[in-house]
Amino acid sequence: MTKYRIGILVVLFVVFAVVAPQEFLTRTNISSMLLQLPELGFLSLAISIVILTGGNNLSNVATAILSGIVGAKTMVYVSTITSNDIIIVCIGMLVGCFSAIICGIINGSLDSFIKVPSMLATLVTGTFFSGISMLITRGKAVSGFSPSIYMLSRQNILGIPLWFFVFVVVSIIFCIIMSYSKYGRQLYIVGSNKEVASYAGIDTKKTVFVSYIISAILSFFAGIVMTSRYNSIKVDYGSSYLLQSLTAAVLGGINLSGGEGSFGGVILAVCILQIISNGMNCLNINRLFTDIFTGGMLIIILTVAIIIQKINPKKKKEKKYEKNNCDSVDVGFFNHGVFKL
Repeated sequence: MTKYRIGILVVLFVVFAVVAPQEFLTRTNISSMLLQLPELGFLSLAISIVILTGGNNLSNVATAILSGIVGAKTMVYVSTITSNDIIIVCIGMLVGCFSAIICGIINGSLDSFIKVPSMLATLVTGTFFSGISMLITRGKAVSGFSPSIYMLSRQNILGIPLWFFVFVVVSIIFCIIMSYSKYGRQLYIVGSNKEVASYAGIDTKKTVFVSYIISAILSFFAGIVMTSRYNSIKVDYGSSYLLQSLTAAVLGGINLSGGEGSFGGVILAVCILQIISNGMNCLNINRLFTDIFTGGMLIIILTVAIIIQKINPKKKKEKKYEKNNCDSVDVGFFNHGVFKL
């Protein structure tokens, strides 16, 4: 499926380049597109890792915003104590990341230990986190912190935004860890069948719990990128990213039932959505139609996925391993080709 996603990516790029060459192919537009991509990219990876366990995380955007607000508020406060930008930014990022981890702990505890359905749990916590953000900011944008944060979004390496390089590096490390580490293998097995995973000696609660922590940290990266790009952070920033990140996960091949999918496919899907959004903007198409298009795409993808599952019940049978043959779990897992980036 990877080659099809690459093909779609190339076709879309060529179409928009032909239809609106003076707007789409400019250096400024390409740079802007690469600068915006990490926000959706981090959020898409954040939701994907939880979906792989058979759960969901509808609070990824709320976590990103809350951690960004906490980090920004911290930087504003620290700037009254010291004028050292490095200290201000580092403390702000550490506190912001810590707040995101707390969000992940809350989500992970509700899902893995208290057994609240993940979709319901994260929908509620997302509202809770947004409420805290609103309480902290009173609905106003947080700004006036270290200018170094804003300058990070203006730094380029060979004409390519610095944040895009950060996203690429983090994504590569993330994909390698998820594909080749013990935890990565356990993640897919738990997503395929939690009962069998427990018989195989895997601590399913811990695996799911950790996935929410990682998801929260990835969301924090998205929050920092947003703060840097806008030079401020507000509760309603990134409000459309929840639907888009879910669409990117599904379009990237992540099975909503868990246990299947590659993060490389998710990254390609993010690039596809970014080109569509940017291309429609270059054609002066109303932003509202982008949301309609994204939602429609998600409906089609989900419908096709359900139809395929009904037509091909063999996939369902592959997940029904015999309890007394737990040693075969790893064999079935490797045969799914989940290690492909």
